Amino acid sequence: MFDRLQLGVELGGPPNTVVTPNAQGVNEEPLIREWPFATAADEIGILYSGPSDLPVRRCVVLQGEDLAIFLPAIDDQLRETRWLSDGEYYALYPRPLLPDETGCDDPR
Repeated sequence: MFDRLQLGVELGGPPNTVVTPNAQGVNEEPLIREWPFATAADEIGILYSGPSDLPVRRCVVLQGEDLAIFLPAIDDQLRETRWLSDGEYYALYPRPLLPDETGCDDPR
């Protein structure tokens, strides 16, 4: 298991209305979940300074209590899930950090 997770947060539209198969082969509509953190999605972490044609992205390193809150909320439908924060939908992109990585500001 890991003790730190880098989380990319991207402003996105509402979930697709297309049904998608899950691991059990049953079709379900994509999930909408409430944002699990006290800090709003558009204020959490640092602003990602990528190309200007990309959607607005933020990056945060989760550890401790925040990581414990987030891990149970992710599943095999993470790509289809949209997270609702202050009336906006967000897509999340988690990545475990290696022991020698510092997180969002690491240029690797």
